[in-house]
Amino acid sequence: MNTEDNYNAPNRSIADWIAEGYTKPYAQALFAQANKRNAISQQTRANVLATIDELNQYLEGNVTIEAATDAARELTYQLNKEW
Repeated sequence: MNTEDNYNAPNRSIADWIAEGYTKPYAQALFAQANKRNAISQQTRANVLATIDELNQYLEGNVTIEAATDAARELTYQLNKEW
């Protein structure tokens, strides 16, 4: 075993983890954790891009500053909740 985890080896399969010397239950847990993190990352990406769009719309004069700050606050709330 070494010090790798899902942060620096996120695309490993259960078999890969077992080959590294991890037990099957722990390998399954690492694999599930990586899949969960990937799902969250896609949702976070969508939220960030939506907020960027809202801020760009503000710069173009299409939305109010209130709408832009609301979008930024909502993203901040979501990121803090995820962290």
